[in-house]
Amino acid sequence: MKEFIEMFFDQIPKIRKDLRVCLENERWDELGNLARIAKTSVMTFGLIDLSRQLSNFHLKTYKKIGINSYPAYVEEFETVTTQAEEELKHELLRLNGYRMKRENAIA
Repeated sequence: MKEFIEMFFDQIPKIRKDLRVCLENERWDELGNLARIAKTSVMTFGLIDLSRQLSNFHLKTYKKIGINSYPAYVEEFETVTTQAEEELKHELLRLNGYRMKRENAIA
C-alpha cells in the first residue's frame, strides 16, 4: 500500500504542473496527451469521476473544441488531486505508524 501511495506522489504533482504549463501556453496537443496520461493515472488510484472528465477533456483537445472549457478541466484536476494528496499523506503517516509499532513489537 505504501508503494502505491508513493507512486501517486511521484506521478500526479508533475502531471498537475505540466497541465498548467500547457494550458497557459496554449499547447493543446500536449495538453490532450497529458489528459490521456492523467486519466490512466487517476483511474489507477480510484478517482473514477475525474478519470471520466479527463477522457472528455482529452477528446475535446483532440478535436480542438470547447477551448474555453479547458481551464475548468485543469482546475478540477488540480483540486481533486490536491485533496487526494492530503488524504494520502495522512494514510501514509498512519501506515508508517502501524509499521513502526509492529517492528517495535517484534524487537
